[in-house]
Amino acid sequence: MRVFRVLAAGVLVAGAFVILAPGASGAAPAVSKTCKSLQALDKQLSQVLQSSGQGNYDSGTISDLSKSFKKAAKTGPKSLRSTMNAFAAVASDAASAGNAGAAAAALKKDGAKFSQAAVAWGTFLSTKCGSSSSSS
Repeated sequence: MRVFRVLAAGVLVAGAFVILAPGASGAAPAVSKTCKSLQALDKQLSQVLQSSGQGNYDSGTISDLSKSFKKAAKTGPKSLRSTMNAFAAVASDAASAGNAGAAAAALKKDGAKFSQAAVAWGTFLSTKCGSSSSSS
């Protein structure tokens, strides 16, 4: 469970980076439809991680997150598709684990993939969507 909390904290830190990063011009940029969709997905990710970090394992919610990332990867920005597919795969592994302990083991196994995806996700949102992310 400790591994899961560490990974969840990493994504929350990446989300905080997105919130605190200033826009390129220093002013709040207009948010594109793509950014709004990505920010909604980021919020869903943050909610699942926050809930899971508090010991609430819900395979249905985690499975829904996986499906959301898979769907978004089909139409999302090309530079972010592999990242979204990585999140979908990691969430799918955690959802199919069956319990919190097995999910933590699955996350430990997928740790490098998850970490790389979290960095790419946070970087993309902060550089392309500015500081207007709804992640918390």
